[in-house]
Amino acid sequence: MNIASRQSTDPEAAPTPLAERILDAFPSGSYALSALLRLLDIVESRSIPTAAVECLAQPRLLINPDFVAKHAQTPEKLLLLVMHELHHVLLGHTTLFPTVTPSQNFVFDTVINGVISRMFPDPEYTSFLTD
Repeated sequence: MNIASRQSTDPEAAPTPLAERILDAFPSGSYALSALLRLLDIVESRSIPTAAVECLAQPRLLINPDFVAKHAQTPEKLLLLVMHELHHVLLGHTTLFPTVTPSQNFVFDTVINGVISRMFPDPEYTSFLTD
């Protein structure tokens, strides 16, 4: 999972079935859903191997549908994937640096995985990080 540096395109695009699955994966009343809707557009992209958020003032969540089909089939795993990427935005990782080095991204990912593992400690969620 990476932070991406890409240019935004069509902000008017209709939600895809994957975007709808992502929104449905969030528990009702979740602060994270509100943050997701405020901060990110969800864009399916096979140009990235997993998922990423852009290093832009208004980032998009880029998510590879093939990766989701293989590694995030359940709502719980999909939620953890999206929460991971959302935390890059919430923690300022998309605005701290114009580009992110692999070492910085590794540290960011480690911190985020620790945070979301504590938020969602049940195996149906954390198995996304261990499978």
